[in-house]
Amino acid sequence: MYQLQYFQFPKDFKFGVADADIQVIGEQHTLKHENSEPTIWLHYSKIPGKTYKGQTTLEGIDRYNRWKEDIRIMKDLDLKHFRCSVSISRTLTRDKKPNLKALDWYKTYFSALRKAGIQIYLTLYHWELPQHLQEKGGWKNRKIVDYLVEHAKTVYTHLNDYVEEYFILNEPFQFTFESSGRKKFKGGPRRSSQCHACSRHDFPHSQCH
Repeated sequence: MYQLQYFQFPKDFKFGVADADIQVIGEQHTLKHENSEPTIWLHYSKIPGKTYKGQTTLEGIDRYNRWKEDIRIMKDLDLKHFRCSVSISRTLTRDKKPNLKALDWYKTYFSALRKAGIQIYLTLYHWELPQHLQEKGGWKNRKIVDYLVEHAKTVYTHLNDYVEEYFILNEPFQFTFESSGRKKFKGGPRRSSQCHACSRHDFPHSQCH
């Protein structure tokens, strides 16, 4: 195996931290206060034996309510660059209309991050697919592209002023082939032909940034 003997980061290399909305937010709060769409992870995590001690996305780390504390911790660590995601299950209603309650939460949170001197690198899709889209075929269904496009437009219209840079899809290979043909992750199909359909639908977007 090749061993890296020497490497020097460029002087302008940006070190930072990252998370995904679904990992931290506490889905019970978005469901209650924003009427957000339940995610594929909420559905999956409720299946007995699929998660550690039956934990679900309902709790998270309560970013929804404790974001001020989280920003204080970031400042104490002298963080300047933060990659996070904005969930399509929150930003859009089932009929692809902007969910203004969710967008207002993101505005408040992102504004506070910027005031704290933290730049935002935003992932548009970090595996937060609404369960209702999964039940229609998920990434196998060509219509999912319409949802992603509307999500991107909504984010740009309402949140672009806070964003330093965009990432379109997080790990597209993982949520198509790894979650499907190799059955490693949630949210993918189970046959190779379906994997290729997924990759056709996400590939153009994964190359955009």
